[in-house]
Order: sequence, then C-alpha cells, then structure tokens
Amino acid sequence: MIYIGLIVLVTSPNRPPVLMIEEPENGLTPLALLSFYQSVRSLAYSDNPAQRSQVLISSHSPFVICEAWNGEDREFIHQVKVTDGVARIRKFVDIVADQGIHLGKDRLGERTHLSLSTAEQVMSGYWS
Repeated sequence: MIYIGLIVLVTSPNRPPVLMIEEPENGLTPLALLSFYQSVRSLAYSDNPAQRSQVLISSHSPFVICEAWNGEDREFIHQVKVTDGVARIRKFVDIVADQGIHLGKDRLGERTHLSLSTAEQVMSGYWS
C-alpha cells in the first residue's frame, strides 16, 4: 500500500514543485525501492522543466544510499551529522574522498561502486 501511495505522489500531475519524503524504504521490497527511486529520479531530471520537482529524501537506510550512489549521478547525496549540537552537512562524495573509503568497481570497471556493508558503516558513523 505504501508503494502505491508513493508512486501516485511522484506521478500525479498536481504534485507540488518540492517533495519531501522521509524514510521511503519502510515497507518496500528492494525491487519496489528501486522502482520508486527511478520514478523520483525521472521527476528531478525530466526533459520538460514544467514537469520537474525537487525531491528531498531523508533516510537512514544504506539501501537508499547504495541506490543513489550506484546510479547515474551522485553529487546530490549529502550527509547531515550533528556534532557538538551543530548540524553539519557534507557531500557524501567528500566523505568518501576525505576518509579514504575504498570502493569497488562496477561490472564494467568504469565507476566506483558502493557496497551495502560500506554504506552501513558510513550511515552508522564509522566513517565520518
């Protein structure tokens, strides 16, 4: 039921120009999460500017991070970490570079690939 609601939200012609979705992976299978993520991505990168929406996804899920990182574009992924009572926002790509996180290569050997275990370590604060 959650999946249907999320898909209706992102495909509705009357959707708002900015969508904020918290923890979309709750109750979704990995395949449904992939389908939802692809729908959201198509919203943000639509060829028709009038049909685009900005989408903010808040998640603690390493599955969401992996799906985003291993997709076509990764510059939009950020981590918010509270340190000494101050929220600090950093690009995920900078965390990977600054911490020297070792990433595998995709099947073609062209791009780095974020594994689920590495994403879990980053999300738990091990790398930050």
